[in-house]
Amino acid sequence: TLSHDGFDEARFVEDNAQNAMGLCFLYVYKTQLAYLCGLHDAAYDFSVKARELLHYITGFPSTMSGVFYGALCACERFSPQDDEWQGVLKDLEQLRQWDETAPENFRHKLLLLQAEVARKEGDPSRAIDRYSQAVVAARKSGFTHEDAMIRERFAGFWYAAGNTELGDYYLRGAYAQYEAWGARRKLA
Repeated sequence: TLSHDGFDEARFVEDNAQNAMGLCFLYVYKTQLAYLCGLHDAAYDFSVKARELLHYITGFPSTMSGVFYGALCACERFSPQDDEWQGVLKDLEQLRQWDETAPENFRHKLLLLQAEVARKEGDPSRAIDRYSQAVVAARKSGFTHEDAMIRERFAGFWYAAGNTELGDYYLRGAYAQYEAWGARRKLA
């Protein structure tokens, strides 16, 4: 929950039951936070709620975040054999289109999703290439938090492949980027 001193999430949802825009922003942010915290099942559930409302915030940057994080959540949950995988590929195509007009904002996102898709499709060479490019693109564009997330995902890739040395290397990089971003809770 996002409740804290001065904000009651349950009250916000109740008070904004007819405010689809406000609820969409809430669910997009909750998707992002849950994903960044490694709570992928919860992130997916929030992304489904956000996806139903994204058309209410067309043109806002959160629309793009909703698509991006929603795609990452779906990629984590589903495999290429699942019917839902087509949604991941559709989101990948949307990111390609956004990347054509604003690569400084979308290149690292596109590359990360391509890496995750390649990982799930069993193409480690392509995954390694895309993760590596995504790290460079995020750093170059100044997306510190997503640079950290990309490095963390890349570390997980290496750990799953049995290469703890490279996993540790990318995890240290992720830690440094999360620290630079000020994500104290993520580092705890």
